[in-house]
Amino acid sequence: MQRVIKFYEREGLIYKVCVIDSSDFSNKSKIKEIVGSSTLNIELLDYEFGVDLYEKELDALNAVDSEYVLLTADDDFIFPRAVVQCVEFLEKHKDYTAAHGRSYLFTTGSSGREGKIKTIEEYPQTALADECPEKRFKAHMRNWTTSAYSVQRTKNMKEIFATHRLFNNDIRLMEIHWYATNVIRGKVAKLDLVYMFRQSSVRKEWSCDTISVWFEKPGFSEKKEKLVQELTNELTIQNLRESWYNYKICSSEISRWIKDRQPLRPFSLKNTLSHSVYYYSGKIGSKMRLLLNKNSIADQLAIDRIKAFI
Repeated sequence: MQRVIKFYEREGLIYKVCVIDSSDFSNKSKIKEIVGSSTLNIELLDYEFGVDLYEKELDALNAVDSEYVLLTADDDFIFPRAVVQCVEFLEKHKDYTAAHGRSYLFTTGSSGREGKIKTIEEYPQTALADECPEKRFKAHMRNWTTSAYSVQRTKNMKEIFATHRLFNNDIRLMEIHWYATNVIRGKVAKLDLVYMFRQSSVRKEWSCDTISVWFEKPGFSEKKEKLVQELTNELTIQNLRESWYNYKICSSEISRWIKDRQPLRPFSLKNTLSHSVYYYSGKIGSKMRLLLNKNSIADQLAIDRIKAFI
């Protein structure tokens, strides 16, 4: 917590920050001390240890009264100047629901948070700018990336989060719904700027079951059907096609998303080749973009600024 607050102080963050704290008793006083001594405009939202993550996020989101919002963790470093540019972009382009820039994932040489940066790789966030909501949705589901850390319109994000109780704390379904609804309702921008660095291999507050366990759990089919219905409703509003057509699209794309992430069963040369082409083409593309971007002056300067806080 302390290092990320120091980062935002040094980088000149001008926006209000809501800190959601549900740490155990031994850390609460330290968090209050860090927040209290900061020069940032911080509102501390204090919860008991173990309170549901979704309930905390929804509560914090309802406390936001600005037009734009972004969600971040204490192992994420988002450059304030990039946030300002994303806000300015969204102000001018009302047909976009979210905006971000180039993002990176890094690891340190130690087992904890601190230590010298060891590796840096691209953190996939894409642009979806087609005029057709159906085409944006299909493109997103077939090249699935997150918009969780993008700058987003507060009203839109509140509406999306309000429906997440339907999925009974199934984080994957909540994320699929969130990102898909964003791209159905509007375009997503990836600006030509350094946006974020995220630290990998740090213990998270939440975790997901493996895909094979996830879709075999009791109640999964019912929750999946709720997701299909919710996205069908969204697509019907935006797509100007009949509901049955949009239902078919949503059901097909979600089933494809799940199938693409299942273990290779049954084993066959066709399945193995298909998976290998999909997996390694993505990896090669990511490495090429990383080599090009890391060598740019702007990205190298950003890396140097991050190193000062790790």
